[in-house]
Amino acid sequence: MIPTFFTLLLACQTPAASTARPPDGLPAPETGLARGAPTPVATLDLETARYGVSVPNSVKGIAVAWDPQRKEIWHSGIFSTWLVANDPDTGDPVRAVDIHVDGFNPATLYIDARRRRLFWVNSRKEQIRVVDLDTGKLVKQIDVDSRGLAHYPTSTHALDIADGRLWVFNANTGTLNGYDASGGQSRPLTGVSRVLDISVAPSGGKLALIDIPSPRSARLLVIDTVAGRAVEACRFDGRPPKNVLLLDDGDLVLGGAHLRRVDSHCSTRWTLDLSEPPASLALLGDTLVAPLPTGGVRDGGIGSQVALIDLATGTLKAKVPSRYEARHVAVDAAGGRVFVGNAADGSISVIPLADPAATHILLVASSADDVVVDPTTGDRYVLSRLGGSRIYRWKKDGSVELFADQAPWPFALEIDLKRRLLVAPSFFEARLYVWPLDGGDPQTIDLGIPGSYGDTLGELGYDPETGVAAVIMPATGWLSVVDVDTARIHYTHRFESLAYGEEAGPGSASVAVAAGSVYVAGPVLGKTWRLGLDGDGVLASGRLRAASGPHHRPDRGSVYAFNRFHFDADAGRLFFGAHVLDPKTLVETTTLDGDVKVVYSDAQRLIALGVGADGHGDDIVTLDPTSLAETSRIPALASPTTHAEGAFDPTTGVIYLADLARARVSGFRVE
Repeated sequence: MIPTFFTLLLACQTPAASTARPPDGLPAPETGLARGAPTPVATLDLETARYGVSVPNSVKGIAVAWDPQRKEIWHSGIFSTWLVANDPDTGDPVRAVDIHVDGFNPATLYIDARRRRLFWVNSRKEQIRVVDLDTGKLVKQIDVDSRGLAHYPTSTHALDIADGRLWVFNANTGTLNGYDASGGQSRPLTGVSRVLDISVAPSGGKLALIDIPSPRSARLLVIDTVAGRAVEACRFDGRPPKNVLLLDDGDLVLGGAHLRRVDSHCSTRWTLDLSEPPASLALLGDTLVAPLPTGGVRDGGIGSQVALIDLATGTLKAKVPSRYEARHVAVDAAGGRVFVGNAADGSISVIPLADPAATHILLVASSADDVVVDPTTGDRYVLSRLGGSRIYRWKKDGSVELFADQAPWPFALEIDLKRRLLVAPSFFEARLYVWPLDGGDPQTIDLGIPGSYGDTLGELGYDPETGVAAVIMPATGWLSVVDVDTARIHYTHRFESLAYGEEAGPGSASVAVAAGSVYVAGPVLGKTWRLGLDGDGVLASGRLRAASGPHHRPDRGSVYAFNRFHFDADAGRLFFGAHVLDPKTLVETTTLDGDVKVVYSDAQRLIALGVGADGHGDDIVTLDPTSLAETSRIPALASPTTHAEGAFDPTTGVIYLADLARARVSGFRVE
């Protein structure tokens, strides 16, 4: 179960109080609707529901920077085009700046408090934005051609507070450029090959670089940027350190599973063994701060840890539990606290060094990962996995309340109207949480398989007729089939071909329970399997044909990332995206035209979600159940970051679409 202190962190996540006014700098909120979309009959914006005003949503990949003058903690997220400043105590947004970027943008923030400048640096290309901290205005945009083989070519950078220059290494161009506070570019520093990490001395004027001049050689360089001199401090045998921190006295801290403080010639002063290499290093007074993204997992729990280390002796003062994938650190020197951006969660951990046990969590983002509907009451349940592992109840009258937040990283929802239950699996714990819809504490069921971490999301299948749930974890390839009524594991089964590791991303495997069978799909492999409910092994397997949609990617299967199976009980057929399968043999009988996934079926119609005309948005598609021909298509959402999840309410004729990145659910009537 969750460690006691981590439970305390979860308990601290009370809903944010509504702000008195919108953050400075916001334009009119965008609707997220596709061109030609009808007006939704109902809309829930989770950020608006939390704050009382419309604010930009950051989702995840939270980078942080502290403004000591205005006492604001700035953050950015990987899917957001905005930078947002938050109150450090309440988490309320107080300012926002549109930085005019598109797409997926893992980034880092730096603040030059003396010159009142905020830098945003993209890790995927040499793209920099500069904001005036006093006016909140974007004052400079820098975009340099960064095409090449490296996926994250500009993930190495540092800010020199002596001259306000931001140093950025571009792995695809091999250049180390310095940009001043107004955005001007210096003459590139030469003589480096492939820089793993950069650090600037706290007082500025000197850089330390871990450089790899050849595949079997790594070195530590110290560069005086004023004099333009470079000194090779030492060379490394074997694997080089992951990161470096340069101190004013010339000593350095070298980051790895073996953390070391060394002198200017790399002679070791102390060594500390950690559970993993730190994601970054920061300094507050005499305390070294080292976030460990999977520290909690490696110590037998879940989540991350932040190591607090005595700089003089290398003594570990504390390992503070954090949320998920703690990576970025900002330091409040006057307040004696550090802010840790949690990359896999829309949160910031606030750690007071004087009392680490008083750590609290700021939830600064939300997500709408999934939605289900209770036709009996008209209530809708919305999963915000990346927004604090929360499930909200959106009532029929339009009001919103927090329904549950006990499950760490629930990644899918299913509703059982017969038993009046809501079901969700925890990614980190590998447990199934089962909540009574009408009140009461949740039941938890151990899935009997390893928990996961990273970004390879699993999938949940559930059959309300039998009360059998199936969970597939493609990070490790494990399948668990459990009985909700008895809390008993039917069986577990490992698909070695689906063990993709922690970085494969969502959509690597799918699962469904229907017609007395468990169905598993591996979209990357183009394969499907059928198993029984009682552990009889694989009963049938099949191979998917190439889909006919214009936006189909043959190497990744369906374009949709989640919930691609649907069993049509009226016609006795199984859908997997656009593929129509025989539920016994898994032989593909036909393929639907276009990139679609069926979300509802009855004797009169099939309702599906389809890719929009621009190849990005989501349309609502109605199909004839006999001919499978398209009978109507309604544009719905415009260019979402991830394609929507859908839940149809047959009582009202409304389909609800969950837009993850916008943290918004929109309901459209289907005639």
